[in-house]
Amino acid sequence: VAFQLLISALACNTQLQKLDLTQNGLGSFGAQKLQQALEKHPTLQELCICNNHIGCAGAAHLAELLKSNTTITALDLAENSIGNQGMMSLLQGLAANSVLQWLGLQHNHIGPECEDSIWETMDLVDMGSATRLLDARNNRRGLSEKFTTRKISTPLAA
Repeated sequence: VAFQLLISALACNTQLQKLDLTQNGLGSFGAQKLQQALEKHPTLQELCICNNHIGCAGAAHLAELLKSNTTITALDLAENSIGNQGMMSLLQGLAANSVLQWLGLQHNHIGPECEDSIWETMDLVDMGSATRLLDARNNRRGLSEKFTTRKISTPLAA
């Protein structure tokens, strides 16, 4: 009930810039509802949904959000068990998005099998925009920890 009230409030809010829903047990259903509520949100810039067990299905919903939202510049998806399949979905969303600058993917069971696709996607994104950072620390052994459009390994200034 409380989550449905939040989703309804998001639909009519035009002021919100940051939303942190860490550890709320959203699951893939909650990720889908967030996608629908935030696709055209006019002001939201930072979204944190860490540790919500969204899995690969939830990651697919957020990939769709990345394709349509034009305001979110930072998205933190740490500790959501999205795995390789979820990562591949997110890469499709990232390739279609020209606004997102930081994507947090720590502790998501992403393996080195995705690394070539990650580099390819990072090479495809708009090089005219500011540096993009995909933070993939603490995933499966063998996966690089940071990917950027400039292929440097230092994080963006906070």
